Amino acid sequence: MLEVGCGAGALAVLAAGIASSVVAADVSAEAIQNTTLNIAWHKAQNVEVVESDLFEHIHGVFDTIVFNAPFFPGRASSAKERMWLGDNGRILERFLRDAPSHLAPDGEIWLTHSSVADESSFRAALDGAGWSWTVMDSRDILIETFKLYRAVRHVDAAEGGRG
Repeated sequence: MLEVGCGAGALAVLAAGIASSVVAADVSAEAIQNTTLNIAWHKAQNVEVVESDLFEHIHGVFDTIVFNAPFFPGRASSAKERMWLGDNGRILERFLRDAPSHLAPDGEIWLTHSSVADESSFRAALDGAGWSWTVMDSRDILIETFKLYRAVRHVDAAEGGRG
């Protein structure tokens, strides 16, 4: 499993208990430090931590790639804003474009999205990049609803499927 944008590494720690190996990646040096500390704290033996701008320093293919994409519109002017602002959708577009070259033939990506952001643009990005998707789960947390999307891409698919 590959987690892109691992933040503090909570998901990587959880995945370490069920996946044969986990790579946790983030563009932020601070996030990498936090993930490394959490991996050590939880004694996760099968996690590699990599500083990477999306797939820049990622090698190999994965059965599952997870990404909690920054989903708010706007362009980040600081490292802190980079966690929330998705560069007006360009980060998601780059992820969706580059993910297939790191995904096993029957692999899948898992993405989250918040109801306080533009869900129709998010879904249009998935469709436009040729991904077939479904909403796997939905949870109300305080003032927003988070949805978990599962997306696959079939080599023989000429156009993206709709969820």
